[in-house]
Parts: sequence; structure tokens; C-alpha cells
Amino acid sequence: MSRRKLMFVIPTIKHGGAELFLLRLCEMSMQSYEICVVVIGEREGLFNDFEALNIKIHYLGFNDVIYFPFALFRLRRVIKIESPNIVQSFLYLADILSSFASFGLKMDMRIWSLRGSALAVGTSYHKLVIQRLAAFLSTRVPDLFVSCGNQVTDFHIQLGYPTHKIITIGNFVSKWALEGRSTSVFLTNAFPEHFKIGLAARYDLGKGHHALVESSLNFLRRNPNTNITLSFSGKGCEPGGRLSSELVQTLENEALFKNGRLKLATVGLLNGINLVNWFQDLDLYFMSSDSLEGFPNSLAEAVTIGLPSLANPVGAAKDLVVAGRISRDCTSTSMTELLEQFYREDLATKQQTTFHSMNEILSKYQDVKVWNAYKSVWETSI
Repeated sequence: MSRRKLMFVIPTIKHGGAELFLLRLCEMSMQSYEICVVVIGEREGLFNDFEALNIKIHYLGFNDVIYFPFALFRLRRVIKIESPNIVQSFLYLADILSSFASFGLKMDMRIWSLRGSALAVGTSYHKLVIQRLAAFLSTRVPDLFVSCGNQVTDFHIQLGYPTHKIITIGNFVSKWALEGRSTSVFLTNAFPEHFKIGLAARYDLGKGHHALVESSLNFLRRNPNTNITLSFSGKGCEPGGRLSSELVQTLENEALFKNGRLKLATVGLLNGINLVNWFQDLDLYFMSSDSLEGFPNSLAEAVTIGLPSLANPVGAAKDLVVAGRISRDCTSTSMTELLEQFYREDLATKQQTTFHSMNEILSKYQDVKVWNAYKSVWETSI
């Protein structure tokens, strides 16, 4: 008896949360299903990792939305050739393309993966149009939606997605995080004079890099005996890159930067042992996003290794850290208040809260639990 075929459609396979999750999902699924991945864009980013799985991959080669009609016809041809039992798409562009491309074609199920929340302020107009078009099609095409977090589900219901078709399944926890352990100073010293705060996120609208800098400055002004190093990892955060250049220009007249009480480290996109070492060198993680987030992988990784972690109330933050570690809103004022609240905690509270969050995430997002949840979804179509 032949195995059932799953086709996954995604805009790109650059280094991002959805792309990394799909890579892990393919790896977990390939023993039980025939896997086919369709990349709307180019052969780039994580292509070596995907191709190492020895699964079938189609690169359509269209990176610009203006080529939508060409991508649609190319994708339809691939679907006809592969004849998958299930087509599951990731991100709005892939949702829309796969819906039009599969129109009238016989298959067991069409699934959309809901991976994000609000778009960042200043997002380009065409992305807003794509989001609204996806919302319009959501009541007409997909058989099911798989959301990566409760907050993501709530956001899409507000957009008009049909509630009864949405189920929630979290992400896998990164393999390296299961073996890593934090060496945070806050786990041995409640009130250190110097500590390092990290953020792993591409430099993009909505990720909150500048808000984290501002809240750190506010904290330093209110706590004159402290010093902070901010360490940024991610695309666009390279030494001498966009973020570094903009922050140096912004802070050139800031006394706390000039006297060394606030230091900056920009290390760029890391992976492998370099990423492990970067996380383990941090004392505190702060997810400073004000939008975009679905299931914030970097926050999950920080919590998993036992690194004290704070977050703004976006995406699945509430599923990963306790309420007392989440800011009221995404303003630098609230972020400062959260920093001060955390700093004032005694050592026992810091330890207990950190380890409670770590144990919760290890329990909720075990590989086998996430995999079985997806398998259950795919098997319901039989």
C-alpha cells in the first residue's frame, strides 16, 4: 500500500520561524508520509537542510508578488503532477496561491497554517491586501486551519476566519534547546550590577529593537548602579549592519552610551554551536516585538534552556511565559516597568518562575505531542 502524499507550500525557505518549523515537520513526517515541498521563491536560505532530507522539492522561482499569475499556473501544474492527498500551506501568500492553484482538483484536504498575528505599523500596502484577501478566502476554500498559538487563533477570528475550522497546535522545541542550560547571573545573584539582555530577531518593523534600547536606557536612569549590555542576533543585526549603524547614530549623544553603562553587541544571524553559545551567554531574554509574532521560536528556546525571559503581549507569549513576565503593552514605558519588576524580584522568585516556565514548555511542546497532533489532523481526512 502506497504512503499518503503531503504537499507543503511556502513562499520562501529563508531563515525564519515558519521555515524552520516546516523543516522539522518534514523531518518528523518523512517516515510515515511521502513529502513534497513547493517553494514559491528561489533555492536559498535553508535549502541545504531541506535537500538533506532527500524529499521532493520544487522551486518555482518567483520572489515578487507581481509574478503571482505565473506562480499560480506553475503551482497548479506541480499539484497536478504530484497529485497530493493533502495540500498544507504556510503564510498568507502560499495560502492564496495554493487555494487558486488547487481549485477544482481532487484531494482529501486543503489546510492553511496560521503563523502570525498583527502586521507591523508601516507594513507595505500589498502585504495588507494579501492579508485581507486571505481572510476573504478563508470562509470559502480551506477545509481546516492549524494555528500555532491561542493568540494567533484569536487574531484570525477577528479577521473573519471561521472559528469552527481552526485547531491550535504549538511548535516543536528546537533540538539544541533541549540540551542547553542557561548560565544567567540572575539564577545565582538576584541583583547584579551588570547583566546582558538578548534579542534574537531579524531587524524588521515590529520586532522592537529600538524599543528595547529605549526601555534599557530608562531602566539605567532609574537604577544608577547598574550596567546593561544589549546583544542582538538575527539578519540585519550584523556588526556594522543596518541595526548597528542606526543605533550608533541614535545614541551618539546619549550619556549612558558614551560612559559605557549601556553597551551594544550585534552578532548577526547565528546557527549551530554559535547560537547555543550566544543564548547561554545571556542573563535575560526580552522578546520586544509589537506585532508579527505567531509562535516566537527564540522566546521558546530561551525559556527551554532555563534563561529568565520577558515578553511583550504578542503572539503566543502567554503560552510560553507566566503573566508576571509579560508587559502590559508594547510601549517602552511598559517594557521598562517589566524590567524593573523583574529586577526587584528576590532570588527564589526569579529561580522558581524561570524553572516553572521551563518545565511547562518541556511538557506542552514535546516532539511526540506536536507530531501526534499533526498526524491526527492528516488522518482525519481518510
